[in-house]
Amino acid sequence: MALWSMAKSPLMYGGDLRHLDSSTLSIITNPTLLKINHYSTNNKEYHYVYVERTSNGEHSDHLRSPYHVRLRENDGMVIGLTACSDEKANGWYMLSQDGKPDHICRNYEIQNDKNISFCLGKTEPRLESDVISICNMEYQAKFHLAVTNTDDACLDASASRRRTASENKFLMFSRCRWHAKQIWELNEKGNLVSSYSRLCATMESRNDGTTGARAWVATGSKGEIYLAFFNLDPTSRKMTARISELEKVLGRTFVRKHLCSCTEVWSGKNFGLVKEEISAVVNSHGSTVFEIMC
Repeated sequence: MALWSMAKSPLMYGGDLRHLDSSTLSIITNPTLLKINHYSTNNKEYHYVYVERTSNGEHSDHLRSPYHVRLRENDGMVIGLTACSDEKANGWYMLSQDGKPDHICRNYEIQNDKNISFCLGKTEPRLESDVISICNMEYQAKFHLAVTNTDDACLDASASRRRTASENKFLMFSRCRWHAKQIWELNEKGNLVSSYSRLCATMESRNDGTTGARAWVATGSKGEIYLAFFNLDPTSRKMTARISELEKVLGRTFVRKHLCSCTEVWSGKNFGLVKEEISAVVNSHGSTVFEIMC
């Protein structure tokens, strides 16, 4: 409910209201969340969050661009683009099995003397009927790469939505369509070459632990600030936001920026005065919502 309230989405409950337990009742009737949902403004996702794993003591990392595409098979890898002369671009190969379509694969790790591979389904370019004759020769030996077990999401070298500079070198998946952005070829060197950019696909480790964290911010009718942390990861995370960066995002100057009072909405805990930053350990798949007055 915290996310829907911060996003000012319609709130609906699909259970039997006659048999509510006390925990569910306290959530759906939380006065602060209902106030956020009805009366808050400037509701937006907030990208200036510092995230730290609490289980292994890794250093915190700044989350400014949280949308890097991760491979579901391995939480620490992303597909990226690099020059084809880069050694990191090598290693792609075709895997064929009886009764199954060809796959383009890449080994990314060895565990217990076994290669662990990430594979994409190799399909013919999905050309529109009026361009088949024109493009047939041009796209011979080239293909789409679809997400395994689905035929509606293809590897795209340049997504249509705008991305930040730090995201720009990372590939994404989008709806399969006829466009050079989604056409690939595998050369004899083991390079997966984009027909759109002529750059080659690679796989990079990004064990920054940040893609499973999200945050939203909003302002209230009486000057209060609402800050919500969401942890999508299977382990708890320490999440931190800085008061100075909240000012920049909200476009306002806090009168008492070094003496902000802070209360956690779920527990009602009063954190007292906070000077520079607000931090909380958020449980796996949990959320924390703060009401702040500066």
